[in-house]
Amino acid sequence: PQEVFVFSPKGDLIALPKNSTPIDFAFHIHSQIGERCSGARVNGQQVPLAYKLQNGDTVEISTSENQSPSKDWLNLVATSKAKQR
Repeated sequence: PQEVFVFSPKGDLIALPKNSTPIDFAFHIHSQIGERCSGARVNGQQVPLAYKLQNGDTVEISTSENQSPSKDWLNLVATSKAKQR
């Protein structure tokens, strides 16, 4: 499969490219959420931002006003939207 299907905390189904990370998910929801992404919980467990999302995962994003995108994130993301931002 070329896509993974994950859920938002509200239960919305979101399709992302294979090898997507929580950063891709955050930018998919809204660019400001992606830019302020400071952490992620998948299925209720804290995960690193490099975590590869799996089908059926429920993803929650933590944000911080003090957070800004890092150049290292370019090595973690799979979507063009996240790379462009």
